Amino acid sequence: MTTSLTEDNFDTAIAKAPGTHVIRFWAGWCRPCSMILPIFTDVANQLKSVAHFAEVDIDAQPRLAARFGIRSIPTIVVVKDGQVVDSHTGLADKSRLSQLVMRHLV
Repeated sequence: MTTSLTEDNFDTAIAKAPGTHVIRFWAGWCRPCSMILPIFTDVANQLKSVAHFAEVDIDAQPRLAARFGIRSIPTIVVVKDGQVVDSHTGLADKSRLSQLVMRHLV
C-alpha cells in the first residue's frame, strides 16, 4: 500500500518523518508510468516493513514535482531522513528498483 502525497501531507509524511521513503512521480497519461506501477507496487509490498512508499500525481501536485525538479516521468526518488539520496528516471525492472531502495536502508 502506498500513500498519495499532496502539499498538505508531504511534510508530515516525508520531509519530517525519519526513515527511508520511496516516492513515485507519475501522471495518468504517461504509458511508462502505467508500466512501472505493478513493479513499484510489488517492491513496495516486498519492502514495506523497512521503507515507506508513496506517490505523487504530477498533474494534481505540480508544485511538489517542481520542488523535486521532476522533468521526466516516471521518476522514483529515495528520501532518507528528509534528504533526497537517490533517484531513477524511466522504466526499471523489479531487481533494479529493489536495489535502489535497499542500498539506502543501512
